[in-house]
Parts: sequence; C-alpha cells; structure tokens
Amino acid sequence: MKFALFSDLHANYYAIRAAGQDAAEEMEVPPGNFWCLGDVVGYGPHPAQALRFLRDFVDPARWVMGNHDAMLADLWLPGDPGEPAFTVRVNQGKGREISARGLFLRADEWFKTTSMPLEVIRLNRLALQQNPDEDAFWRTTFKPERARPLVFEQDGVVCVLVHGAHADPLSRYVYAWNDGILIPRELRHLQEYQTHPTQTVIQFYGHTHVPTFICARPRDGGFEIQAEKIYPNQTFTLQEGSFYLINPGSVGQPRDRDQRAAYLVFDSQKRTVTFRRVSYDYTLTAADLAKEQYPESLIRRLHTAAAAERDVPEEWLRHFDEARKR
Repeated sequence: MKFALFSDLHANYYAIRAAGQDAAEEMEVPPGNFWCLGDVVGYGPHPAQALRFLRDFVDPARWVMGNHDAMLADLWLPGDPGEPAFTVRVNQGKGREISARGLFLRADEWFKTTSMPLEVIRLNRLALQQNPDEDAFWRTTFKPERARPLVFEQDGVVCVLVHGAHADPLSRYVYAWNDGILIPRELRHLQEYQTHPTQTVIQFYGHTHVPTFICARPRDGGFEIQAEKIYPNQTFTLQEGSFYLINPGSVGQPRDRDQRAAYLVFDSQKRTVTFRRVSYDYTLTAADLAKEQYPESLIRRLHTAAAAERDVPEEWLRHFDEARKR
C-alpha cells in the first residue's frame, strides 16, 4: 500500500496542489492515503486552502501538529471564545504583547518567539476568520494530543509520526549530521517500539525542511548509523530489524537550496521509500505574500530555498547544490 507523506506545508497552496497532483497521478497514491507531519500553516499566505487539504485529503488518524500549528491554536485574539491563560511580551521581551491559551506552549516558550513567525500566525488567524469552515476545523481538531508522537503499525512496520523529534515533538531539529547526540537519542526511543528483532521501525518527522534518510542497526550497545545524501526520485529499500529516521522535506518552504516542493512515498508492502521533488510556480505564492503584506523575508526564502548556512556542514551544502540540478 502506498502512502504520501507531507510535512511543513506552510500555507503554500500552489506547492500543496502540485505535490498532491504528483502523488495521485505520477505515484498512484490512493485517495485518503496521505499522512501529514505538521506545520500546515505559518509562513505562507493560504492557511484556509492548507487546512482544507488536511481536512479533505489526509487520513484523519494519520497526522500530527507542528510548532506553527500549535502557535495558531494557542494564540488568543479578541473575540475568541474563553479567556487567555496568560499575556506575555514575545521576541525576548522586546516585541509584541500577545495573549495565549497556554494549551500547547508555555509562557517562557512564547517569550522566546521571534516577531516574524508570530506576525505570520496573526495574519493566518485573521485570514481564517474569513473562512468559517476551515476556522471551525482547526478549532475542533487542533488538540494537545495531536502534538505528541503518533505510533501505529502499518503492514508489520512500526511507524512513528512526529513533527520535530520524539524527545521534543514541537521544537527539536534533527539533521543527518547530528549523529553524536540527537540521532542516538531518537533511536533509543524507537527501540522501545520494536517487539521482535526483525521488526522494522520508522520515525517519519519534519521541522528541518530538509529531506533526510538515516538508517541504524544496533551494535555493541549503541548503533551503527548511516545517513544518506538524497537525490530526487531516489528510492530506498528498508531492511528488516533496522531503525529509520526519515524526513520528506518541506512541501511549502524547502531549505536545501531547491525551490521545488518535497514529499515522499512510503510503500508499506514493498518496504520502500521514494523521495519526490515537484516544480511549481512559487512566484504566485510570492505575489500573494506581497499582496497580503507578509514579511519580505518570506518572499526571499521562496526564491532562494536557503539552507541554515552557518549550521550546515560544507559537504552537505555541496550536495544540496548537486541534488537540485537533478
């Protein structure tokens, strides 16, 4: 059975549409066989369309929330039902004063929030007020349990869906080059789900906006870890008894110097994972960002798909440049 995994859609309708069409038509993913790893909203100008995709196409039992989804659900605006749990001045105490419900993020977590993503969430919330169906959808489905790791078995494979990391679902970044501490820590969590030595366990995650494929096998009380450098349309075969950390990349805001929307297809019966890149007209999204007065930095991000340059090893930056040509 084939499943399409989308992550970090970030309210980019044109990217979502292109990736969805590719999954259905080129990869023959059946209707309803979409899973989502969070950050449906934020950064982009199309929150209603993104939530509509989540509601209409993603399996309701196979999606988790991301940190931007949590921000949207936690932000309290005048006219919202109930009362805020607290009011805090964000951006290290120098920026906007916001009111929050406190269901997903603590006051100290809001305090560390920078002004740009918060301004986008505010604009997303205002846009959703003009779309009653989608506004009602997130209010009824964005719950704290959706921010936790989701564990289930699919055709004998244990699958874990989480936005960032098992240890810190909403905010931990796990990159392929984090093999010293973060990756082993995640793998130890996955070991708890393995019921017999030949069982395959996969953690599908997002948050970094970088396609990632990490395979590990237990060895001498630790793990033998192999992180692959991924190219578009590359397929990996999963091995029995192995543990995997797999990130499809971002549909709506890639950060690996490749503007194309990224997602992956998991074939649970053939035990394969295929990484996809799909071209779309990102200038249309950029134009909508400008029209709705979103921060200019988001328009630049669409044009450059810039990586976190200071934190990415040079060999991986070179790989990003090579992979985007394919």
